Amino acid sequence: MIDPRAVVSPQAQIAANVEIGPFSVIGADVVIGSGTWVGPHAVINGPTRIGADNKIFQFASLGDAPQDKKYKGEPTRLEIGDRNVNVNCVAPGATRTALIADIADAVMEKIRASIPKGRFGEVDDIVPSYVFLASDEARFYQGQCVSPNGGDIFL
Repeated sequence: MIDPRAVVSPQAQIAANVEIGPFSVIGADVVIGSGTWVGPHAVINGPTRIGADNKIFQFASLGDAPQDKKYKGEPTRLEIGDRNVNVNCVAPGATRTALIADIADAVMEKIRASIPKGRFGEVDDIVPSYVFLASDEARFYQGQCVSPNGGDIFL
């Protein structure tokens, strides 16, 4: 069942018994195998092939450009086998990146002051969360959201 609030490209190949949650976005060059469940707010772009009986949890982002400092725009693809993926997410707090470079100093100071650690995160503060979730040490984590945020609370 595809939730009517999901956006699924007509070019995507979705098996008949796949469930896609509300507000998820499935791109054109995506194949999703039977019995797979895609939670709400997930984004899957291609080229991506997902096998049978997987669970893709809420807010997952799959198949987009790699979040790797060495990535230079070369073509990539994602292939996920059958029954073998626990999709988790990383939701970092305010992190010093180009994304926040244009925010006014006064606003930045208010944000910084609200962070219990008293500083913005750096990319090197966030990367270990991704490395952990990609490692075998995270084998029992399923559908979790790790939030390296300096003690900030998201509401």
